[in-house]
Amino acid sequence: VCSSDLHSAAMGPERLAQLRVALERLIGELQGQDQLAFSSLGAQLQHELPRLQPCTEAYVRRARSLMRHTAAEVAQTDWLRTLAAVTALGDEDEAPVSDADLLLITGQSLAPSPELTLALRASGHRLHVLAVGDAAGSAWPELARASGGQCESLAHGQHSQQALQRLLSRMRSLQIGRA
Repeated sequence: VCSSDLHSAAMGPERLAQLRVALERLIGELQGQDQLAFSSLGAQLQHELPRLQPCTEAYVRRARSLMRHTAAEVAQTDWLRTLAAVTALGDEDEAPVSDADLLLITGQSLAPSPELTLALRASGHRLHVLAVGDAAGSAWPELARASGGQCESLAHGQHSQQALQRLLSRMRSLQIGRA
């Protein structure tokens, strides 16, 4: 499951463009044994591809196209509600999904939240975060670790492609046959 929180205020236009290209490449590398759902965050949560489905060639093309056209909006996010909505996504048969890896790319800071940690643990999913800019110094690493996931931080000037590759490798190592 991939969520992007690409905000123009949190990231400059060059960083935003770099992240889009890196995420589009990452999606292009997904294979038939991988599964993907895609949500974007802005003024509201949009489930662009609302069911976890195998990454067929056509599905990957659609996901890459959606990534290119995802708007960058500034908004404050209710992370508890947002993660609850994302973790509730079903598979292609609309059956509940458990034990999935969530990838979040964000430039928003996160304050420590025991409620968020408990909700994420209860979902059974692992959160992997690419925290950009100011978000790197917030509670994202703690939340990712608490769920069994990982957090990569991007400081100003660092490139995102390698960080996204490390996160995808970690996700694949945790889920043999499904990332």
